[in-house]
Amino acid sequence: MLRSRIEEQSNLICMLKQRADETLLRCQTLEQVNTELESLRVNMQKELQNEQEKSEQQEQRFMDLAANHKELINFKDEYKQKNAKLMKENQRLREENEKLFSKELQEKEETIYKLSQELSDLNEKHRQSEKECQFEREAAAVNAELRVKQLQHALHKAEQTYTDLKKGFEAYKKYSSDLLAQEKELNAKLRHLGI
Repeated sequence: MLRSRIEEQSNLICMLKQRADETLLRCQTLEQVNTELESLRVNMQKELQNEQEKSEQQEQRFMDLAANHKELINFKDEYKQKNAKLMKENQRLREENEKLFSKELQEKEETIYKLSQELSDLNEKHRQSEKECQFEREAAAVNAELRVKQLQHALHKAEQTYTDLKKGFEAYKKYSSDLLAQEKELNAKLRHLGI
């Protein structure tokens, strides 16, 4: 009967040792997964920072475009002022010369016509530039916001997975510790029995 009990205790010890080995292997695997997830989290944070820097660069570019638009508007206003001045001068000459169609008046009319054409061209360029700027700004803002949201979601998911695995790892460590404690207790009992 004592031999049967010894065999039973020996089988139990072997089973517990096997479980402890399996638990240790799982813990090592979890540690490797945790390391990989931590590396992934760091890489995602770097990528998120890079995207934010790109977004800031694009914002700076839009500010530069806005400054260029302001210069274009000022240039257009100067043309308007010149045009208004020339028109006023033209009217004065018309009143002075009445029906006399002088060469000077003709030159000023040609200048007014050219300035009007240039002003029209500038207005068209300004409208096209505003459309292009608005389209690029809206498209870049949407892309940057979408990319940031995707990275934030991926980062949150990775951190959640890391937290869950860490909890599982702690549970396995406790389970392994309990098994080792049971093994020590059984060994102590066996030594007490003189085996």
